[in-house]
Amino acid sequence: MNNKRQRKHSFLVFVLTAVLMWFGMPPVYGVSAEGPVGPVSLTEDYGNVTLPSNEGEVAKEEEDGSDESLSAGKEEEVAGPDDGTKQTKTADIGAFGIFAGGDGSLEFPYLIETAEQLYAVRNNLEAHYLLAHDINLSGYALVGGWEPIGIDSARFSGTFDGQGHRITGLGIGAHYWSPLGLFGFVGDSGIIENVILEDVRIGVGSYYHQSSGGAAGINYGTIREVYVTGAVEGSHYSGGLAGMNYGLIDGSSFSGTVAGLVGVGGLAGENDGEMSRSYASAQVSGDDNVGGLAGRNDGRIHSSYAAGTVNGRQVSGGLVGVNLDRGMISDTYFSGTISGAGYGIGGLVGISHGSVDSSYWNTSAYKFGPS
Repeated sequence: MNNKRQRKHSFLVFVLTAVLMWFGMPPVYGVSAEGPVGPVSLTEDYGNVTLPSNEGEVAKEEEDGSDESLSAGKEEEVAGPDDGTKQTKTADIGAFGIFAGGDGSLEFPYLIETAEQLYAVRNNLEAHYLLAHDINLSGYALVGGWEPIGIDSARFSGTFDGQGHRITGLGIGAHYWSPLGLFGFVGDSGIIENVILEDVRIGVGSYYHQSSGGAAGINYGTIREVYVTGAVEGSHYSGGLAGMNYGLIDGSSFSGTVAGLVGVGGLAGENDGEMSRSYASAQVSGDDNVGGLAGRNDGRIHSSYAAGTVNGRQVSGGLVGVNLDRGMISDTYFSGTISGAGYGIGGLVGISHGSVDSSYWNTSAYKFGPS
């Protein structure tokens, strides 16, 4: 093995030795692999040894104890029982083989059963994934917190179906740059659905991050039937589900606290897309552009509601802080307490340049002046 390489990646490397055996005979060779992320995987018929990265290497131990290194993507024949016959198997060294099953296609999505497998989603942002078990991510707190999946130049564009399972202990500290969330950046075709994110702590204690959300920092895709509880904090554009939403949020909810400076909302800090059939039951606080559903809206919000408390210094509303020119709000309501000391404080919307139809709020809960 290349020891220098192994040391370089030691904080991310999981090394697994797969011993090849046929017909119950003693093993002839040991096969091990290393790569930037995740363990190797050996199929039941011993046909494949797969690596989580095309940059990985595999070493085949020869009978004399020496190592023969192979690059990922290559094939190697390994000998079978040493009984006078010659039987061979081919080890196909490929990428993204650490998952519990599947091939990443829409028909056979990769199966995720562990936190390490969830982390490896970032290695193939266009694949399709199913969550097969509840997962606890609290272990990542020991290494500084979860690193969001997807960045602006490499957005998540696959599908992630949680199948109703829970992901607990998601925490992201101050040292990661924006955007923050389980997924950092979700592209146009990306879908996150059917998952519960329980007790998230996104950017807590830090007010210099932009675009912080429980499910996604910035969403251009679809967030559907995603339920988040916990706390989200940031400077600009903080939301319980997404920091900034340019896509669709549907049938989803947030319960907890959201805090920030500008653009703070129970579901999204800023909505330029669509939010439907969703609700927030939250304590939302900020300086400017603060709302129970969205701090700023230049898209469409309908068939949704907010409950809890909204406390903003100015331009704050029970549903939306500022409803911009293209903003459309309909069939919504707010039931909670709205308070603020500055201008632009409203039961539904602080300031509106767009349309607000068939929407209601509890007038008895409206409070002028500082909280």
